[in-house]
Amino acid sequence: SNTAEVVSACPSSLLLVHIHITRARLFLCSGVGAGGKKHAEQAVEELISGCRELRRACGLDGGSRAVDAPSPAWAEAGEALLKHLRSTLRELCAKGVSGDGAAGKDRWKVLYRATLQLTSSWHLVGIPELYDSYA
Repeated sequence: SNTAEVVSACPSSLLLVHIHITRARLFLCSGVGAGGKKHAEQAVEELISGCRELRRACGLDGGSRAVDAPSPAWAEAGEALLKHLRSTLRELCAKGVSGDGAAGKDRWKVLYRATLQLTSSWHLVGIPELYDSYA
């Protein structure tokens, strides 16, 4: 398939997705205490960047949707992104973090609900568009 060809041509993109996940985890680890809100928000931004890289690497920037991951390695990356994104958003919602006022609080809830409704981790390639609409 065309998606598989694009992905195999960009092996470094898979590494970039994992780097975004790792950076997000580092933000969360360093965010214990007073800076927790800011670090959690930075972690979400890193994970959204990982979603963007996933979409770009798979040639989905034109608005097309991929039904399945092109390989098990990409499926694993998508699952890791989704897992970390859900847990970070859940944390922001549970703490009642307001971000930029009421609109910021709603943003985290909308994003969290959207991640819960995904039927496949691979469908998270559409999450950056939703994130941007609340920016």
